[in-house]
Amino acid sequence: MKDPKTKMAKFLKALIEKKEVSIKTFGESSMRSRISDLRLGYGLNIESRMIESINEFGNVYRYAKYVLRTTQKDSLKIYEKINS
Repeated sequence: MKDPKTKMAKFLKALIEKKEVSIKTFGESSMRSRISDLRLGYGLNIESRMIESINEFGNVYRYAKYVLRTTQKDSLKIYEKINS
């Protein structure tokens, strides 16, 4: 798989390789928008799972973990299209 040329390709590549990603994977706020673009614009089946965690001050917070449900074969086709 070629190196990604855009953030959307970067996130899709990580989903294909790791099967799941979260804001903790990248620390980039644009990730939620790019995941939405992948779902709506390319029809990828990406599931959101809410995870609870505790911050350094003992406060509970939630974040989304995204899991790729589209087959790897179909996801790779979309990756090549996005990354061309």
